[in-house]
Amino acid sequence: MQSQINIYEFVMERLRAKKLPQTKVAMETGVPYSTLTKIAQGVVTDPSVKTVQKLYDYFVEVDRKAA
Repeated sequence: MQSQINIYEFVMERLRAKKLPQTKVAMETGVPYSTLTKIAQGVVTDPSVKTVQKLYDYFVEVDRKAA
C-alpha cells in the first residue's frame, strides 16, 4: 500500500527550503516569479491546482535527477 502525499505541502517544503533559486524554479516551470514568491511567503494560500502540479512535477524531476 502506498502512502498518500499532500502535493501542496511537498511543494511548500521545497519552496521554503530555498535549495534552488526561485528565479530558476519560476523560469523552468513557467510559473511567474511573483506568483512563486507569494506562494512561498504564504501570501497566496490557495494557488491553482495547475500551478501546484507544475511545481510538484518540477521538484520530483529535480529529485529524480539528483538521485
